[in-house]
Amino acid sequence: MKLQEDKILERFIDELKKPVKNSYQLYNDYVLLCSSNNREIRIKMKELEIQNQKRFLKYLEPDMISIETCSYNQSDYAKPHSYIYDSECFENIDIYNFQMSKTCITKELYQLYDKGYQNDYPSDSPVVDVNWYEAMMFSYWIGCRLPLEVEWEYVANVGLEDIPFENDIMLDYAWYSMNSNNYLESVGKKLPNKFGIYDMQGLVWEWCLDSIELDKNPYLIQRYIPYRVCRGGSFYSFLEVLSPTYRYGEKEVYSSRDLGFRVVKSDVVI
Repeated sequence: MKLQEDKILERFIDELKKPVKNSYQLYNDYVLLCSSNNREIRIKMKELEIQNQKRFLKYLEPDMISIETCSYNQSDYAKPHSYIYDSECFENIDIYNFQMSKTCITKELYQLYDKGYQNDYPSDSPVVDVNWYEAMMFSYWIGCRLPLEVEWEYVANVGLEDIPFENDIMLDYAWYSMNSNNYLESVGKKLPNKFGIYDMQGLVWEWCLDSIELDKNPYLIQRYIPYRVCRGGSFYSFLEVLSPTYRYGEKEVYSSRDLGFRVVKSDVVI
């Protein structure tokens, strides 16, 4: 088993160095290596984490927003257009302090990870056409992770507290079907929410860490499901889809030109 793990580690490190990466293979190797009891493997993974932390400090840390520990009750912040597919909302959920990137990950930043990534959008536009595995492994590479669904919803929902969820107001906060002309804009051009975070409504859908079943509370899912949460709506979406409580999901291998992600950093082990 040790020999097999050594080969997996070697493959993992080699794949990370490639300009164009197989993120599906990377993710599966990463899961196996993280569960290893081999001391040498654990030491090497810790060394890789130190490298990831250096990237975080260099490229992302100045643009992270701190969110304090709290208890979240979804019903306290319900919006008029709240599409809740489960009978149980997020109620009395403890959220522990974390940092969230104030914008979606940009094309320019993602290209530091995957030099083969190309499209015709500006460098400060959100990275798009990335599947869940690619979002996950970029997040690892830069010392972060994808947000939990409840973390994402808390920042999006509470961030719009006291802001009417109406077209004439949301035009100032979001790129969506009413103002985008079906064009992907750059990040951070609209008003931020009360936390100082941009584009949580519209612009691009955002991958979250969690699996999803639309008729179940995500905290009650006990089995593997190859669908992952996407939140926030996009520049194609109607207003109601931008609701902070609108739930949607796609297969892990899915990608599209209006789906990206942002990252979080915390001390909580997921």
